[in-house]
Amino acid sequence: MALVKFREVKKALDVCAPGYELRETDHRIRVLYNGLQGTLPSGGHGSNEFDVFWVRKCASSLEIYECMEREVNGLGRNLRSKTT
Repeated sequence: MALVKFREVKKALDVCAPGYELRETDHRIRVLYNGLQGTLPSGGHGSNEFDVFWVRKCASSLEIYECMEREVNGLGRNLRSKTT
């Protein structure tokens, strides 16, 4: 299981989604950008790391995946399985 540090996610969001907004609740962190919403699990007491799956899902929901893939180390690995 690959983990991404929250500070790395925020640093990438600064580049890929300038002006984004974070809203934290007991169970999730909402990322709002350009009228879109992505979520990350908060674990009820704040999280310092997220499974790469959640970061990918959030980036995809915000339509900034290509940029996040460049900014977050390891985000693009094994995203899509190839079927032939």
